[in-house]
Amino acid sequence: MAINIFAAAIEEVGFRGGLVHSLERLFSSAIALACGGIVFGLAHFFNRFFRQPFIPMHVVAATFAGFMFSALYLQFDLLCAIGAHWGWNSLCRGWTEFFDLDPHNGVQAFEGAWTTSILMLTIAAFLTTFPQPLVS
Repeated sequence: MAINIFAAAIEEVGFRGGLVHSLERLFSSAIALACGGIVFGLAHFFNRFFRQPFIPMHVVAATFAGFMFSALYLQFDLLCAIGAHWGWNSLCRGWTEFFDLDPHNGVQAFEGAWTTSILMLTIAAFLTTFPQPLVS
């Protein structure tokens, strides 16, 4: 559990607190959201260099998750994005442990499922329908 919150916090501080925040200030929320998702997805492409299996759909799903976490950051705040990311990581880890799956393949298969991708993209689209941040 502690590893999940640490990983979520590190990724969110870097991607949302750094990249998305900077791009929003320099350009716009739309550019920040798009780049935040795409760069987050591409970063998961490099998991294979850390001895994790490469599943193309996992990169797609991570991109959609990046859109969702970026939208949460832009609409609420960094802690909301960290909490959602931590919750997601915990759900994936719990799912693989419950079904006694290989930790790397199981998590990537769950995150890379087409249903997961649709859910992430739907949440991101919903969050972007608000004309201004819900929390100021």
